[in-house]
Amino acid sequence: MGSNRYIPLEHMTLAGDLYQVKQKIHLSIMDQHDQLEAQLEKERIQSIHILQIDFFSEILNLVSSYALKMVLQEYHSANSATSEDPLPPCTCSIRQTHGLPCSHEIFVMLSKKKSYS
Repeated sequence: MGSNRYIPLEHMTLAGDLYQVKQKIHLSIMDQHDQLEAQLEKERIQSIHILQIDFFSEILNLVSSYALKMVLQEYHSANSATSEDPLPPCTCSIRQTHGLPCSHEIFVMLSKKKSYS
């Protein structure tokens, strides 16, 4: 956040015009707002990019990116499970707390999809 418009309190003097102080504070707040908006947009674009996998193709525009990111973590766990390194016992906490599929459910979905291929 490389703006120099932030005003350290020690640089504000009573000699300054109240209007100028108000304007500088306003500019500082607007700059922070613009930086936050830019950061949010950057994160939104990055989120969309990491969610572009076949598994989400039918629901990508129907489900929040927050929920998809949670499912993505479960997907990675399910996708990396092997007979030598199986999934840990299921607690179904993501299903119970958020109504989203756990890694075990996703593992079953992926297994069925592989058997059809």
